[in-house]
Amino acid sequence: MRWNINKIERRHHLQIAVVVMIIVVTSIWIPTKIDIIQYNDIITKGTSRVLTFVKSMDMFVRDNFKIYNNSPIKSKFGIYDVPSVAAASSLETVNQGHANSSQPGLIVGTYPVGVAVNPVTKKIYVTDEFSNTVSVISGTSNTVESTITVGNFPYGVAINPFDSRVYVTNRGSNTVSVIDGSTNTKLHNITVQNSPVGIALNPSANWIYVTNINSNTVSIIDGITDKVIANITVGKIPYGVAVNPITKKVYVTNIGSNTVCY
Repeated sequence: MRWNINKIERRHHLQIAVVVMIIVVTSIWIPTKIDIIQYNDIITKGTSRVLTFVKSMDMFVRDNFKIYNNSPIKSKFGIYDVPSVAAASSLETVNQGHANSSQPGLIVGTYPVGVAVNPVTKKIYVTDEFSNTVSVISGTSNTVESTITVGNFPYGVAINPFDSRVYVTNRGSNTVSVIDGSTNTKLHNITVQNSPVGIALNPSANWIYVTNINSNTVSIIDGITDKVIANITVGKIPYGVAVNPITKKVYVTNIGSNTVCY
């Protein structure tokens, strides 16, 4: 009788062990399966996210600015790069590393996009894309001291602090406007290629680099002569550009090919 009881207990223990193993295996397998399903879902939906964003920006431009048909915001590739709605009416001032959220901000032109600071003169330059202007802000008094008319749909802005020259890309007119920062006056426009957006400057060499998203090129401007000295073919839809002042290397992001050229 004692032997039968021990046998039953061992069988019971074995059954419990099997149940525990099933629970453990199931708990491991189910999240893994869910992760795989979620991953596949992300891959499937990934290609549609850009289209959804494009459609939402399409309606935003149609409803708020009424110039959709003539706006260069939409390139021939169907890419939109519209900043947040909050940036459309004012520039939020920043003080000691945090935003003054209780302040309404400095009122500039319509649809401020690009911004750059001259650390020497403490002036801030803001491109007002739908006003075709650049707002000049005094970093000392935090007031708009001047508004300069440039080309159509100004976007990016870069500054040479050594000579106070300001360079602005104009998407709608395929030009770069040159501004004398000491007098807040536009000097002239430099013709580049199609839809210039990004801009960066090497102050030591005085060369300016401009990404042309509809030409898949980067225009190089000599800051002494204000002439285009080269147009370099890069990846598809070049957008951002930055210069390493030490190595002199130039880095270009290409939206259409998911690459960085240098």
